[in-house]
Amino acid sequence: FKIIDIKEVDGKTIYILLADPESVNENAKLYHGTNLEESMFRTRVNDLFYKQLITLNCICEMENIYGYIADKKIQLRVAKSIISTSFVAYDIFEKELLTHNKNKVGKELKASFYQYRCTEPENEPNIIVDSFLNRDWYVYFRETIEKQWNDAVPISDEIQMKKLYETINAKIAENNNF
Repeated sequence: FKIIDIKEVDGKTIYILLADPESVNENAKLYHGTNLEESMFRTRVNDLFYKQLITLNCICEMENIYGYIADKKIQLRVAKSIISTSFVAYDIFEKELLTHNKNKVGKELKASFYQYRCTEPENEPNIIVDSFLNRDWYVYFRETIEKQWNDAVPISDEIQMKKLYETINAKIAENNNF
C-alpha cells in the first residue's frame, strides 16, 4: 500500500469502497470456497479483516484525513454486498464520457473479476476498458460502479471510522473464539 498525498490529486476526489465486516464471511466463501476445514476458513476470513485494517491504517495515517473526509476530497464507503469485481478508474464519476485525441483513446478503467475459489486474485481475469474503443463495456462497468457506490454506507467522520475499526476487531475476536 502507498499512502496517498492528497496534494498529488489536486482538485480530484478519491473514492474507497470496502466490504462491510458483516459481508466478509460471504466474500471469503467466494474467494476461498465453501469446502475448507472450519479453522482454515476462519483464518482466511481473518486474513480479509486484517487487510481491511491495513487499508484503514493507511488511510488514517494521512495528514488531516478527517478534514479531507469532511470536505469530501476522500470518500470512504462500506458495501454490504459481495464484491465479485474490483475496479480501478480515474475520473469515473465525471459526466464527460469520451476524451478525444488523435490516438482515439478515451478514459480507462480496470475491472478484476474474482471467480469462485480464486486463491490467487492476481491470476484472476482482469480487463482494461477504454471509453472510446469499448464504449458499451465502459458504460456498463461505470454504471455498476455507480450502483455499488450509491448502495454503500458512507463513513463520514472520526466516530464512524472508530466504529468500523471496532467492528472489524470484534469480528476477528469472534472468529478466534469460534
